[in-house]
Amino acid sequence: MRMIQCTFCLQVNLVEEADGEPRCKHCGLELNRVRVLFPEGAATVPSTSPPAPELLAAPVLAADPSEWAKGGWPPAHAPAQQMPPSAEFLQPGDSADATQLVDRTVYVPRRPQLPEWVLELEDGRVFELNGDDIVVGRRPAADDAATLLVPDEGRTISKSHARLRRHGDTWTIEDLGSANGTLVRDSDGIDREIPRGVATVVTEYLQLGTTRTRLRRGAESDSL
Repeated sequence: MRMIQCTFCLQVNLVEEADGEPRCKHCGLELNRVRVLFPEGAATVPSTSPPAPELLAAPVLAADPSEWAKGGWPPAHAPAQQMPPSAEFLQPGDSADATQLVDRTVYVPRRPQLPEWVLELEDGRVFELNGDDIVVGRRPAADDAATLLVPDEGRTISKSHARLRRHGDTWTIEDLGSANGTLVRDSDGIDREIPRGVATVVTEYLQLGTTRTRLRRGAESDSL
């Protein structure tokens, strides 16, 4: 009596010596070409579990990826990339280079800097006032001042409608001979038309043609 393991299904078979062409009792494969696991009279029955696969070492990538193309896959002896040490793993006596790597200042995103002064339209659109002397209008033009284009679908704002000037925390507005005039809200809350060519202090609200606007600091957000 012999014990032969099938190479296909791994079933262990007890085979009589007189059986000239033994076959696996489980799958029917011929057993003549397989090895005998245990001779007759063996005390231990082999396990029917398949052998454990051989563990392969993971390849070590080359430090320079350009080396990978030379042999398809990087050679096993290629040195692995060295990662910068973490602060928690620094030890007394570590090199100055290692200390500098973990002691770099971390940059954090900042909020965008708000403009100091803006002109806000009634529909919520906001335009930054770049400068202390600005000509505003539908298509403003000026050689000695900054310009600010104020969109006006109704075209009641003149091309170069008025001139804003800043004096510290105070703004004045001068109507430049516009077709529909400029109104400024006074301390009583009444919108009054200002004379053309005369600089008038702007309290907060003003009107160019039929377009209502608000002159305010950039950090403020109350609507008209």
